[in-house]
Amino acid sequence: MGRPVALGDARSVLAEAMAWAESMRPVPQEWVAWTERIDASPSKTFTVALGTALLAKATNPDIDALALKATSGPDAYSARTVGHGVLVPGAVIYGYDLRATGREPLNNQPFFRYDRIDEIDRIHQSARPHLPALIEACKAINKLDAGSALAALAAFLRVRLAAARARRAIDMRGGGLSISDLVSKTQEFIEADPERGRRGQAFVAAAFDLVSLSVRTSRINDPSRRMPGDVQILEGSLPVLAVEVRQKVVTYQEAMQFAAALRAGEIAAGMIVMLDRRQERLDERRLLKEAESEHGVFLTLAHGVLDVLANASVWCGRSLAVVLAEFPRRMLARLEEIEVSEQGQQTWSELFEE
Repeated sequence: MGRPVALGDARSVLAEAMAWAESMRPVPQEWVAWTERIDASPSKTFTVALGTALLAKATNPDIDALALKATSGPDAYSARTVGHGVLVPGAVIYGYDLRATGREPLNNQPFFRYDRIDEIDRIHQSARPHLPALIEACKAINKLDAGSALAALAAFLRVRLAAARARRAIDMRGGGLSISDLVSKTQEFIEADPERGRRGQAFVAAAFDLVSLSVRTSRINDPSRRMPGDVQILEGSLPVLAVEVRQKVVTYQEAMQFAAALRAGEIAAGMIVMLDRRQERLDERRLLKEAESEHGVFLTLAHGVLDVLANASVWCGRSLAVVLAEFPRRMLARLEEIEVSEQGQQTWSELFEE
């Protein structure tokens, strides 16, 4: 059942559309407008869904652009296979910006649970007003032949290439900063809008990036998130330190619960980063002793942005000038990775513009 879309053919089509998008050759303005309209959705996955449907249609004009799963009808195709196998890797190869930064954005809700885009009836409230536009765009794609779909794909890519260039134009400079400036700017940014903990999580991952080349974090609602902590430092493929990031007041009991989670996850060491200004200092010596005696793990605490940045700066073995220049860039990369809002990313960038 369904219509196959050969991935080798899709890669060739993508390369052809990219050459068109990067040339002076005109692209259909109707599809520039459609892309910009879909990009306005708070759901970044909408942009990936649109690009995937265009790529699939340009590769096999018989597919139904509203399909998500190949089993959903005689003209259906697997959007995840095309999106994750060709369009998403193409962003790395060609440098266009798909807004969503995960390896498998179409595995996120609501696209994961539905067979077709026009069957989606449960979606985040902020994205709901934009869903009819995505459905309408896919119906318009279904009216295209292969050549018209290729032109529409080139228009989509031209818009997303421009977005990538605009993002790269952000010059994250540390020149003229002091460590005090960096701490205050970071604290201000995190507290202004935590974004359900995303900003704090990005901060901690970026700080540990200064110390280790093997730092792992994941999006807040990533279904693959199973290990203790929001950030893990790896040795090979194994976590040697798990960091819990909290932007709410942490109690001693909650800290001990994290120690138990470390033991259950077979991770020997952990840290709790406490970013709420109302946080009172816990008895760290007692916590260290009881985490070891009751759960056999090492658990430490970091109080606030200064603790984290100061420790990272000391242990990274780099000059302060390098830290001040590198941390803002690492922070921006982590903000993108865990899908902090585009407004949040822009706000961070503007804090360091000269």
